[in-house]
Amino acid sequence: MQDTLIVTPTLGERASLGRTIETVRTIGGERVRHVLVCPSSQVMKLEQQFPGLEVVAEPAKAGIFAAVNFALRRSAGSYQYVGYINDDDYWLPGFEALFTTLDRSPQIDIAYGRVNFINERNEVLFASTSSSRYKALKRLFARDIVLFTQQATLITSNCFRRLGGYDESYQLTADTEMWIRALEIGCEMRYCKQLCATFTIQSDQLSADQAKVQEENTRIRREHGIHKDWHSTVEFLSYRLQNLPAYTRRFMHGRWTKVGQLFGK
Repeated sequence: MQDTLIVTPTLGERASLGRTIETVRTIGGERVRHVLVCPSSQVMKLEQQFPGLEVVAEPAKAGIFAAVNFALRRSAGSYQYVGYINDDDYWLPGFEALFTTLDRSPQIDIAYGRVNFINERNEVLFASTSSSRYKALKRLFARDIVLFTQQATLITSNCFRRLGGYDESYQLTADTEMWIRALEIGCEMRYCKQLCATFTIQSDQLSADQAKVQEENTRIRREHGIHKDWHSTVEFLSYRLQNLPAYTRRFMHGRWTKVGQLFGK
């Protein structure tokens, strides 16, 4: 029985889309309805390329979060869980832990795990760090730590509707802003240590525009009253110490890259 709606926004041009679809199919199984949302000009091509998969046209000139909102809002009420995965990212077997967490704990609104950051050749650059201390999300964000990423996140449809979806005025960081709003309205979250998905680093992706990312992050901090203080310093140091083994492995393998620093990972 399908109880989960997963959306993939796509321009229909990435060769990696097939890999994304296959991992959602094999890991999500019969419980997942996977929907592609794309420009109207790509609908027929994608329907032919992936027969049996639902493909819908996004609203005209929609950004990524407008496209995701459109696809989720039209059907989220019929499902227990919702999420999205980009066409250059994919699920890992550990994603099953997110399903298990929400299935076993109905009071949990959001389950989150970790990702492998990979390059365009599908080589692992490093594994993300994270923490079970989700209530420190805002204090960590004050110190440029993004606690988790949407690729390794699963949310209840009820929580998504309570939040009203993603704030489409953010082009690159609406997911981070939504997690902060979720914390502010008292959503319960649960951390899974597993590596649940991949996050692909590509030179032509939107998030490569780090100046824009930092601009939006500054706006999030301003609008949500997030600022550096001694509490954020304590949480930052605690986070670094908790994840010291991961940082050590990364350093020993020469993977301490600018990407890791920018994502706080």
